[in-house]
Amino acid sequence: MRTQGKTFVEAFKPIWIGEGFSIGVMEIAINWANYSVGGMQTRSVFEAVCWIGIAVAVPAGFLAAWPVNWWLTNRDIKKCHCAKGVPSEPLFGTWRARRDSNSRPLGS
Repeated sequence: MRTQGKTFVEAFKPIWIGEGFSIGVMEIAINWANYSVGGMQTRSVFEAVCWIGIAVAVPAGFLAAWPVNWWLTNRDIKKCHCAKGVPSEPLFGTWRARRDSNSRPLGS
């Protein structure tokens, strides 16, 4: 923020627009799916319908937010930690280094 000379409002505007819209769509889908299945009418987490509602709601929220996030990242409204769908090297480079340093040959 400081290195780019942006004010507080300029820096957080894309975050609030991108994340707010994405999370709003996700929450609507999750609540609709959970309500449709009957998961919201349960009185306890120990009822099977509660967990069935969660099992339906989580993928519904993910699938509903996916096209919204894709649209926002392609319009450069929301930033992604990957470049055009390709995971960034530092993320996987760190994982590879950690994996290789902890791995041992079989039988040792």
